Amino acid sequence: MPSIDAPNHCAILTEVDRPTNKERVTVVSEDLLEILRCPYCVSGETRKPGDDPGRLVLEHDTWLVCQESDCDRKYPIRDDIPVMLIEEGDKWADTAVKDLPVPPPSE
Repeated sequence: MPSIDAPNHCAILTEVDRPTNKERVTVVSEDLLEILRCPYCVSGETRKPGDDPGRLVLEHDTWLVCQESDCDRKYPIRDDIPVMLIEEGDKWADTAVKDLPVPPPSE
């Protein structure tokens, strides 16, 4: 797993303005995306094969989606905090990425 330099570690989430509507958007830093993994795909008996399983990609600025072909778990970012619970990812496994609600529901 990549290491994080201490000064860069502080900039985990960043707020930006969209040029068209100036609404607040949360963007997950590249440093955080480099270390976060799908908890289902990296733990115990459900660990996927390979050197670096469970990589995530940011979708709609508010969802982290597992890239394992047979996983389909999606983790919401609520109040600028990625909710990395397997149970949360399970709730959204059958939802297509294009159909994920933005922003994610509070519960």
